[in-house]
Amino acid sequence: MNYKGLLLAFMAAVSFTANPPTENGGDSPSPAKGLPMAEDLIENHLKARGGRKSLDRMKSRREKMRTVYPHAPGAWTLTIEESNIKNQRLTHYTRADGTTESTGYDGAIAWVIRDNNPEILRGLDAARLILFSKIYEFKDGINEATSTRVTGPITFHNYKCYQLNVEHRSGLDLSFYFQVDTGFCTGVKYQIIFEGDIIEVERTLENYQKTNGIRFARKSVAQYYNQSTKVRWKTITRSESIEINVEYGGKHFDLPPSVKALAENHKEATRK
Repeated sequence: MNYKGLLLAFMAAVSFTANPPTENGGDSPSPAKGLPMAEDLIENHLKARGGRKSLDRMKSRREKMRTVYPHAPGAWTLTIEESNIKNQRLTHYTRADGTTESTGYDGAIAWVIRDNNPEILRGLDAARLILFSKIYEFKDGINEATSTRVTGPITFHNYKCYQLNVEHRSGLDLSFYFQVDTGFCTGVKYQIIFEGDIIEVERTLENYQKTNGIRFARKSVAQYYNQSTKVRWKTITRSESIEINVEYGGKHFDLPPSVKALAENHKEATRK
């Protein structure tokens, strides 16, 4: 199994399978009698996490995580830094072998550095990176869905849940699972393309705990299935610390020098 870069393929959302917009042009179908609307599921989730007002007061965040592959040695460490002012984001990975990867968005340019090789993300790749950094907050992504559909209740990992299918304008197609009794989003399913193979991903969101009045999922178990090779594997990610309203310096989210040089070279080339 090639584990190198696989976690980044999920977190950075470099290449997702795409579904076309529905014929209704973005109108969500009315749910079956007795089912909640998509907006109701979102609001119940936000209330369970502490309320929209509490989440609106969160202007920045820093979270440190640790990911293990049960059948592989070592672990990844991951640090996410975000600012809600311009949706800025930095993500730093350290693999089990000590090598590193980074992704970021400075409010205008999305980028990735793999094995010291910088790349500027454009088009849908950039849109998906920006979207996925916020998708679990449900404050922005749901508003740009081309369609939504609620079904259920069904059983998802022993929880009675409503299923919310979301087709986003970026081509990202997801199914979210909301617990009927608590309102928490307890998982998500989607597909990624990694090294030419379609990989099905099922990720749980577990162990919601409070930090400064806001509940965050502190554990996530991801099950992967490669449709081509029929290989299955999983990762377990635990949040080790969360800080909110971190005071980042004014240049904290600026482009790294190597990415900035790429951006300037691209501008120069387009002028010619």
